[in-house]
Amino acid sequence: MICKNCSHENAPEEKVCTNCGTPLTEETEIDVIEENTETTDVEEISEIADAGDIEEIEEAIEDVDVVEEIEDIATESEKKIKKSILSPFSGLIALIIIAIGLWVSFTGIFAPKYDIPVDRSDFDITYVKDGSLYQKPISGSSVKLSEALSADGEGFSGYSYTIKQSRDGETIYFLEGFSQETYSGTLYVSYNGKTKTKIADNVVQGYSISENGKTVVYLSNINPETAIGSLYYYRKGGEPQLIANASLYQTYLVSQNGKSVAFLENVDSETGLGELYVVKTGSKPVKIDDGVSVTIKLSDKGEIFYLKNMNEMTYTYDLYKASASKAPYMISSGVTEGYIMTSRFSNKMCYVTVDENETYNFNFVNGTKPSVVMEDLVGFFAMDVENSNFLLAKMPEGADENTVNPDMFIKKKGKDAVSIASSLSTPQHATASYDMKTIYYMNEYDNTTQTGTLHIRKESIFGTAKDEVIATGVSGFTATNDGKVVLYVTNMDQTTGYASLNAYSKGKTKVICENTLLSSYKLSQNGKAVIYIGELDPETYTGTLYAVSSTGNGNAKAIDTDVYSAFYSRSDKNAIYVKNVNSETGLADVYMWKGRGTPDAIDTGVAAVLFE
Repeated sequence: MICKNCSHENAPEEKVCTNCGTPLTEETEIDVIEENTETTDVEEISEIADAGDIEEIEEAIEDVDVVEEIEDIATESEKKIKKSILSPFSGLIALIIIAIGLWVSFTGIFAPKYDIPVDRSDFDITYVKDGSLYQKPISGSSVKLSEALSADGEGFSGYSYTIKQSRDGETIYFLEGFSQETYSGTLYVSYNGKTKTKIADNVVQGYSISENGKTVVYLSNINPETAIGSLYYYRKGGEPQLIANASLYQTYLVSQNGKSVAFLENVDSETGLGELYVVKTGSKPVKIDDGVSVTIKLSDKGEIFYLKNMNEMTYTYDLYKASASKAPYMISSGVTEGYIMTSRFSNKMCYVTVDENETYNFNFVNGTKPSVVMEDLVGFFAMDVENSNFLLAKMPEGADENTVNPDMFIKKKGKDAVSIASSLSTPQHATASYDMKTIYYMNEYDNTTQTGTLHIRKESIFGTAKDEVIATGVSGFTATNDGKVVLYVTNMDQTTGYASLNAYSKGKTKVICENTLLSSYKLSQNGKAVIYIGELDPETYTGTLYAVSSTGNGNAKAIDTDVYSAFYSRSDKNAIYVKNVNSETGLADVYMWKGRGTPDAIDTGVAAVLFE
C-alpha cells in the first residue's frame, strides 16, 4: 500500500508505513476530500510560504475561497467520517487545514454577528407621502399603510419618535393622527405591509419595541405636566395588558426577544424615583427595588441593570443588577450615567466611574464581577464589549496642562493596554475592524486645513503589528467592518468643499473620484461597493450617481444623472436616491437601482424615506 505521506510502497498487510510511521488508509477514504478541493491556491500559498514573505502569505490566504469548500467536504464526507474515527491527512490535506486555520485567524471569518449589518436588500422601502405612511416591496406596487400621520398638518418631521421598525424589517409600528400638543396618537402595527392592526388610542411618542418586533411597550393617557401615565404592553396576537398605573415617560425597557419588560411604577414627580418592576409577558409584575433612578438594560432572561442613589455632588450613581429571582446586587458606586455601554447578546457591560481625584476610570463587568480596564481615561475610539476589546484614549505619561491630544491604546481581553499611536484629536479619527486586528487612524491633525495623516496598523497572523502611512492631507475616512478597505478624502478645496475620493486596499491606493464632497459618498451596507456623486453641481447639489467596487477595481457604473446628494445604499447592488427636489416643499421623486438595468421609479412627491 502506498503511504499518502511519503509515497513509500508498503506490503498490503502493513497498517503503519514502515518508512515514516504514518497510519495507512484505503485510497477511498480521502477521495471525496481531494475531489472537492482546489489545489491551485493552496499550492501558491505553499510556494509563498517557502519564500517567507508574511504579507504575501496573508494576501494569498485572504484570496483562498475555502468556506463553501469546507461545507461541501463536510456534507459529502459525513458518512465516511463516522466510519473512520481517526483518519490521517496527506501532506496536501494538512496544508489545506493549516491554510484554513491561518485564514480564519487573519480575516476573522467568525465575526461578531452584532458587527455584521443586517442585509436589508430585500426589505420594503418605507416612506411618507401626502402625510401618510407607505411601503413599497422590492417587487410589486406601493401600499398605503396609514391615514394622516399628523393631526396638525404635513409639516411634522419627528417620524423617528412616532414610527418604529423591527430589526428584520417585517414589522412596523406607527402613530396615526399624532398631535404635537398632546404628543400622542393612535398606535397601529403592520406585519409585512399586508395588515393594519389598531392597538390603542392616546399613545405617547417614544414607545419601545422589541428587536424582533413582537412586543411593544407604551404609555397612554399621560399627564403632560408630570410625564406620568398608564403603561401597557402589547404582544402580537394578544390584547393590550396594563402593567402600571403611574409610570414615568421612557423609564421602561423591553428585552430583545420581547418576553420581558422592566419599568418604574409609582414615580415621584419631583425626584423621578420609582419602584422597579420586571414582568415576563403573560405573568404578573415582580417588584425588584425602590428609589430607582434609571433603567439601563434588560436581558432576554429578565436580568435588569439599573442606577439609584444619585450623588448630588458628583452626579454619579450606584450601579445594580437584579432579576425576578435574584436580589439586587450593587456592582459599583460612582458610576456616570452617560458612559454605560452594554453588549446586545449577554450581560457584559462597561461603565465609567469617577474617583475622589475626579479622574475617570473605565471598568468592565461580566455579570456581577467588575474589573478596571483603564484608569484616568479621556475617551473612546472603538468598543467591542462582548469580546472585551477596546481602543481607548489616555493622556501620555508625564503630560502637562498644555497637552490636549491623547494617545491611543489598544486593550484586548486578558492582555495589558498597549499604546499604539500618539496625538489623536477626536474619536472620529480612529476606527477598528471587528476583530481589532486592523486599525485606521489619523493624527498630526492641522486645525487650519482640517487635514491629518492617515495610518493603517495591521496585526499579522503571528501577532506582530505593522504601522504604515497611507496618505497625508486627509480630510476624512470611512473603513469597512472587516478593515480590508478604507475610503479617504484628500485635496479638499476649503472654498468649494470639493475633494478627491480614494480607496486603499492591500497596500494600494486608487482614485475613485476627483470632484465630490465629504457628504456625497457612502460605503454600501455590506462594504463591497462605493456609491458616490460625481460631476457635482455646487448650486443644485446634484450630479451623476455612480457605483464602483470599494477597492476601486473595475470601471465605475453610472446609475443616473441629476441625482440629489442625499442617497442610500443597502448593498453593492442597491441604491435608493431622490431627484427633482422641490426647494419650497422639500418633496422629491424617489428611485431605486437594483444593480443592473434602468432604476425603478418608487413614487413622486415623497416627503421622507425612513429607516435608511
